[in-house]
Amino acid sequence: MSGNIKKNAYWVSLGQLLQMALALAVVPVATRYLGDEQFGVYSLASVLMYFVFLFNDLGLNTYFTREVARDTNAAQRWFANALSLKLATLLPALLFLPALWLVPSLNEEARWAIVIFCGYGILSSFFQLSFAAFRAYERMGYETLILVVEKIITSGIGIALLVQGYGLLWFCGVFLIGGVVSLALSLFIIHKKFFPLKLSFEPQFSRGLLRRALPFGLSMFLVNVYDRVDILMLTAMTSASEVGLYAAAYKLLSLTNLVPTILVTALFPALAREAALGSEEAARIFTKGLKYLTFLALPMIAGAMVLADDLVVFMFGAQFQKAAPALQILSWVSGILFLNIFLATLLTAANHQKKLVLVQIGGLITNISLNWILIPKYSFVGAALATLATEGLVLAACLLFAMIRITRLLEFSFIPKALLATAGMIAFCLFAREYNFLLVLAGATVV
Repeated sequence: MSGNIKKNAYWVSLGQLLQMALALAVVPVATRYLGDEQFGVYSLASVLMYFVFLFNDLGLNTYFTREVARDTNAAQRWFANALSLKLATLLPALLFLPALWLVPSLNEEARWAIVIFCGYGILSSFFQLSFAAFRAYERMGYETLILVVEKIITSGIGIALLVQGYGLLWFCGVFLIGGVVSLALSLFIIHKKFFPLKLSFEPQFSRGLLRRALPFGLSMFLVNVYDRVDILMLTAMTSASEVGLYAAAYKLLSLTNLVPTILVTALFPALAREAALGSEEAARIFTKGLKYLTFLALPMIAGAMVLADDLVVFMFGAQFQKAAPALQILSWVSGILFLNIFLATLLTAANHQKKLVLVQIGGLITNISLNWILIPKYSFVGAALATLATEGLVLAACLLFAMIRITRLLEFSFIPKALLATAGMIAFCLFAREYNFLLVLAGATVV
């Protein structure tokens, strides 16, 4: 790896690992103090927050990173117009909120939890634009600083409030505080370290910016819909308790997505320069990315399959033990997502985002159809199966397209090595599973 990629990988790894550690501290506390029903409401609110974020983002952040990585001289102009476009879309992004009071299945607490999280989604959209600038300049250390500060606020204060018995709304409000701090800190760094802040709306330039960014936004929207539509459909078709059980399993494995995020965030500027050219360097980056992600994904899947019951009880408490079958299925989803996140980044960097959108539309149709069929019969386990089938189809399509149209794998020898190492880990887990769970987990990691 080049010096910049190594440095960025270090900073992104540090930030994401600290986030993971803090999130792993919060989740067991949240499930135990909120219970399955309120944890289901919290999960629904966080899902709707993502959609508000996407409606306000419109793909501007990703497009900004790719274009400014190629020419940083225009960064201030791009940032000023993107900021103005985000301000202009504030109201449309929040238009659905009054309709919450027309949904009979939502109580007052659930409605206000959603409102609070949607406010956090708007704040996230704005400070993520600053992150796009940090990535374009390959200065990810600033992003790490802000994310760590935010997580310390949300995790530390959130846990304290739950332990003191303040409940769901106070817990949600902490995220709003973290968002305000993150926005203020990110804009301060942009102004002091990169370029003076200003607002600018050049109609012709902004229209072109929005038009070219929308495929990125549509791609992100489709990914988030078919990743999170299961929570929405479970909410409509089952109970809050069922949603809470599924969300607990999904939340645990969603934290593992930080692993491919570390890699793709560090590699995206380099891929944006190399992938469109079809260079040897692009093939090298592609091969290393798939290799490292495979080494990480396979043992994670195997460990979750063997240790699911103990892991659920350890993380969430005995009341969530019914979530173990969903966790086993979702472990496969998480492993596939390691590769899908990387492949989606490759397609975006190589300017094939429209092809990615077509794949994601197919994934969305598949996921909704399967959820509609499977949830009434299998509840949250059916939702997990639908997600697995969807991600598997997306992986096949993206990998095939990448290897035909963009780049190639330079080696395949890492696959049997990864399978052999995983087999050794499974054997250890089966032999030692009667011992203390943490010791088994540590031993499996070493193997």
